[in-house]
Amino acid sequence: MLNEERIKEQYQLALLDRKEGKTLENHRVFYRGDYISKELLKSFFSGTIFFMAVTFLMLCRDLDRLMVEVNKIDYEVFAMQFVAVYLAFISIYLIITYVIYALRYEKQKHQVKIYRNHLKKLNKLYAKDEKDK
Repeated sequence: MLNEERIKEQYQLALLDRKEGKTLENHRVFYRGDYISKELLKSFFSGTIFFMAVTFLMLCRDLDRLMVEVNKIDYEVFAMQFVAVYLAFISIYLIITYVIYALRYEKQKHQVKIYRNHLKKLNKLYAKDEKDK
């Protein structure tokens, strides 16, 4: 015999799993610090690649001016400025990444609670059915 309440709970679980399955799985697998650290590491590498690509494109754009002034450039000052701009960029980028993924983790925490409540309810329904048999 079909238990209507149990089917409703299974439907809710399937709906949550389909809608937020990957994000809920991340929350179940990782602790908060691990999740944010993983995303910060990915952002560090992607931010560095982005910064280098933009720097390369800017150098290509101003290549004619750079070739004229190549002997006048103080490379020590240029390197210090480059490092300072890079550190400022990557710091801001990582702070933004931290805030975004911390907020996402907290949102996922709420969704996991809902998911667990549905699982508990479904478990109780199964236990009740087993007890009735």
